[in-house]
Amino acid sequence: MKDSVMSKKREKQMIFWRAQAFPYVDSGIGTITIDGRGYIDRTACYVEPVFITNIEEGTKVAKELCALRQDKDDMEIKINRLYISRLKSIAPWLIKEDKE
Repeated sequence: MKDSVMSKKREKQMIFWRAQAFPYVDSGIGTITIDGRGYIDRTACYVEPVFITNIEEGTKVAKELCALRQDKDDMEIKINRLYISRLKSIAPWLIKEDKE
């Protein structure tokens, strides 16, 4: 039984771990070590997994997280444009116009 557990742990899986930047999680394909850490192939580093799944399911989750990150970036651009527009109406002397 121990051998089957060990061989199962060495299978390639999608591993998710906490990150410092939005969406505060990162992912990669790797294996789980005997002590429960994840070894990520693309970065050659060890991580503390928060979620482990098969590659197919993990890829779907990773794509959704990537879309979420893109949505946040798009919203920040819109907010910045709105801010600049309002700032121009309140204090036009603060905005430096580009000379063409």
